[in-house]
Amino acid sequence: NNSTFAGDFLPLHDGKKMTQQLLHYGRNVQKYMSHAQLQKYQRCPKEYMYRYVLNVPEDTPTPLMIYGSVMHDTMERFWELRKKCINEPMPFDKILERCTDIFKASWKREIIQSKHMFVDGQADILEMQGVKGLQLFIERYHQEPLPQDVEKQFVLPIPGYTSIYFRGTIDLIDHGGNIIEFKSNKLSTIAGVNAIKRMARNSLQPRLYALTLKDKGKNVYMEGVENGERVLVETTEDKNDSMDRVIETLKKIEKGEFPAKPSHFTCAFCSYKRLCTEHSLKNIL
Repeated sequence: NNSTFAGDFLPLHDGKKMTQQLLHYGRNVQKYMSHAQLQKYQRCPKEYMYRYVLNVPEDTPTPLMIYGSVMHDTMERFWELRKKCINEPMPFDKILERCTDIFKASWKREIIQSKHMFVDGQADILEMQGVKGLQLFIERYHQEPLPQDVEKQFVLPIPGYTSIYFRGTIDLIDHGGNIIEFKSNKLSTIAGVNAIKRMARNSLQPRLYALTLKDKGKNVYMEGVENGERVLVETTEDKNDSMDRVIETLKKIEKGEFPAKPSHFTCAFCSYKRLCTEHSLKNIL
């Protein structure tokens, strides 16, 4: 059962048997690989082990994770409203009001559930930022042609693996067939603009998503929700080694390679720092 907490029956008293058990899970429990899983393994393989091999539940999401989720959900509702009113398009002010209400209501629900995660004033600041960012997003898109798809889920085969697949969700496939991957909490500052450019240049995610493009004449873009910065992602076949990176990671998982990569930043935001004996916060916890 993939949802079972493997720690309940691991032989924790016997290091050799536990290693064998982890190798078994590493080989057999994996059915899908996603970009989020790749990120977690690259950040700290031991954190990946706790989450995806032992199935130890994670902590409550961070405020910025909550913000991104609420923003993306509201953007999806925006497209639903556009599609629903295709014969009688809603005026800009009306659709902005509806989407702002949706954002605020969702944000309020999340704050009630996760209030303890926010420092004083943080929730209000992020709410104001979200409302303004949503307005700028709607200004850009309220008269654009409807997209081909929104939140499009996909599954890709992984060469050399017959029972493990890569899966993901594409934010937007525009009317021309191009992929748009949105990133929130990127403000209209030099740092915010540079963050989008850096992600377009370095992130594995859009390159993996580019593998779904059947028409090689189409492109992948990264776009900041709040700042509107849109950057073309270089995805030519000779430069796209993204699936090779997936395979490299899977091979390490199969071998049971879950070394810790302690750093103050990584460990501070890790859900498993109180379980791990190798964290870098020994003077704090």
